Amino acid sequence: MLHWSLHHRFAMLVLALVVTASAALIYPRIGQELVPDDDQGEFNVNINLPRGTSLDRTLEYVKDVEGMVRNLPEVQTVFTSIQPNQANYFVGMTPLESREISQQELMRRTRALLVSQFRGPGIRVNVSGGTDISGASSAGGGNQGGGGGNWNQGNRVQMSLQGPDIELLQTYVPQLIEKIRTIPGVVDVNSNYEATQQELRVIVDRVRAADLGVQIDTLASNIRTLVGGQALNTQFKQGDEQYEVMLRLDEQFRNDPTLLGSLLVPSATQRVVKLSDVAQLKLDYGPNSIQRYNRQRNIQMQAGLDGVPLGDAVAAVREKVAELNMKPGYALVFSGSARQLAQASNDFSIAILLAVVFIYMVLASQFNSFIHPLTIMTSLPLSLPAGLLVLMMFGMTINIYSAIGMLMLFGIVKKNSILQVDYTNTLREQGMERHEALVTASHVRLRPILMTTIAIIAGMLPIAFGRGSGAGSRATMAVTIIGGQMLCLLLTLLVTPVVYSYFDDLREWSPSKVFARIRRRATQPGTASF
Repeated sequence: MLHWSLHHRFAMLVLALVVTASAALIYPRIGQELVPDDDQGEFNVNINLPRGTSLDRTLEYVKDVEGMVRNLPEVQTVFTSIQPNQANYFVGMTPLESREISQQELMRRTRALLVSQFRGPGIRVNVSGGTDISGASSAGGGNQGGGGGNWNQGNRVQMSLQGPDIELLQTYVPQLIEKIRTIPGVVDVNSNYEATQQELRVIVDRVRAADLGVQIDTLASNIRTLVGGQALNTQFKQGDEQYEVMLRLDEQFRNDPTLLGSLLVPSATQRVVKLSDVAQLKLDYGPNSIQRYNRQRNIQMQAGLDGVPLGDAVAAVREKVAELNMKPGYALVFSGSARQLAQASNDFSIAILLAVVFIYMVLASQFNSFIHPLTIMTSLPLSLPAGLLVLMMFGMTINIYSAIGMLMLFGIVKKNSILQVDYTNTLREQGMERHEALVTASHVRLRPILMTTIAIIAGMLPIAFGRGSGAGSRATMAVTIIGGQMLCLLLTLLVTPVVYSYFDDLREWSPSKVFARIRRRATQPGTASF
């Protein structure tokens, strides 16, 4: 095969270029995620009730949940934590080696069971698990934001809808949630916005207030004192105890909007006026908290993933956002794992570039040449589509672990070319012709190349096919190295001598050698001089 390749160098060069270019076709067909959705043997269940639900009502509502979860197959441990309007359940499964179903399958069953049992306005069921960026299980994550729920990293899409008007954001969020729920593989879509906190709104007629001599700050101060209360600069002493004195309206007066309208507020022209004369009072529902990010109003959203890579889910969410046709100034910003995935993709590109530069620098110093490192490095672009192809064949994704495996693959395939080129140079220095030196060097070095390749593959097999907690994350790295090395081994062994011969031809046509050849011919006897 090597004899044929050296006699059909252009065909081999075209084949190498086609294989390298195939990476552009394979790459879009592979899913991308930060870390694989590994089986950790544990996950978390959250049930959120409407805000304001008492602890007793919450206990009554979720009293059967723990028993329902315990009756599911392969459940070993259930740890329950209940607080007003929220119940959290940490579920530990039997060891992976002894059970029949995966963590992901049990999460699907748990979600289907609880969603069918707990339905109603303001009730949200969230089942989450998987591996976070630190490599630890995210099942026991805490809560963030004002809406409750599990806001861990994990295998989830976290995003924030931002804009200047909170009222318009509250309109966009339910519409976007309904659109995202139609994406296959995206589950448990919710937000931290809960419009269940009733509040009394005082809408001041500023023109009328100015006509009646009522200042806005005075009006606000009086309402705050009478409704919210104010501590006076005096204390009440009873026996050995001393108490602060709080001035505040009685409960029956401060909870009735019609009676609050009869409150008297100071006026510069009328002495006092009724609050209803300068303001309108109404009960309405508002958010529990108003969050800001980057000087914009912000509502956080999250969604779980069930069998769909994070990169594909993010792309699908972007399409749904485009369908919403939001006004200028409103945008969806990804956070958490989605933002880290985008950053990791950029960092991986930089890492590949730096790896290529460092490889060239080391090889140039080793061979004392600027050409031989380029010959050796032709194996690098050939290994890239091989690694991507094996990931697609095994249904794996591009993640942090497979990216590390790809960088390791570069170093492994480069080693084979180093052995070929180094011994070829040794034989040529001994006077052997180039074609014979290439064939002989490849023949002699084939044995150590195969020995090291088989040793690497054998060492990676337990990692690739191992079972246990965390095995899925390590498997992507091992499969990338094994498959990439096996698929590109033969091609790199044939292409490296071909590229070596091409660069050697270019050296023969270098300007210095061309001028030296002209000078030799000019100084030969019988040659005319000019």
